[in-house]
Amino acid sequence: MGAPNEPFTFLGHGANVVGSLGSGSLVQDMPVGFYLSGASTAGKITIPNDATLNTVTGSMTICAWIKPEVWDNSYMSLSSKSGNFHLRTNSGPSKLEFTWYDGTDVQLMGYSPSNDLPLTGSWSHVAATVINNVPTALYMNGQVTDAVPTFWFSGGTDTTNDFKIGDNDYQGHIRDVRYFAGSGLTAGEINEVYEDVNMVGGTATGSLAGWWKLQDDSATIADSSVNTNNGTYSGASWDQSTYNLNQIGSGSVSGAPQ
Repeated sequence: MGAPNEPFTFLGHGANVVGSLGSGSLVQDMPVGFYLSGASTAGKITIPNDATLNTVTGSMTICAWIKPEVWDNSYMSLSSKSGNFHLRTNSGPSKLEFTWYDGTDVQLMGYSPSNDLPLTGSWSHVAATVINNVPTALYMNGQVTDAVPTFWFSGGTDTTNDFKIGDNDYQGHIRDVRYFAGSGLTAGEINEVYEDVNMVGGTATGSLAGWWKLQDDSATIADSSVNTNNGTYSGASWDQSTYNLNQIGSGSVSGAPQ
């Protein structure tokens, strides 16, 4: 496979690290992802509003793999339904944030660790859950963070807007976006989604309203849930990610080197 520090670009879908990793920690990379170009064209994916995307029960979960190129644009959107929820990054100070409209007020959770924010050029898995109209947890790489909800400002809920992936100057790759419109997943289920790097599905499928794998190089952004909430994109393109063996330590990687 080449020298230990030599970068490889892998073709195909769902390549993952297997075998002994030596002293290095597991960094699951992705061989194919969707690239959003960011500030110049506000790259985004738009999924038209549909009743299946509404969080009418006051519970939901949003998950995604992200690989940002920059972390210096304020409020870079990862996924959102305006007037309902927003998963985003915030550069001042650097945070992973989630906002939730509970019908009367907007609640905000923010996580700003000193050493494990999604680094530029690295894949990280992020997730947020809401149960009974209360944001309950913000996750990074399968682990719950210490983020807690706080009042942000007064504002009612609007569930009629389109569902979006990206937008607001997010620049980088994104992949495997899963949206559960009626249930806040448990910590165990979040970890199952995190470990499902080959996107098989597993048992965490309750109220799965949309699942955009972002892997098939198509003009249509296909929804792999039963709801067919397909989307379109602008300011974005299909792209391949790169494995850097210096990140993942020793071990074998499935996939075909380019």
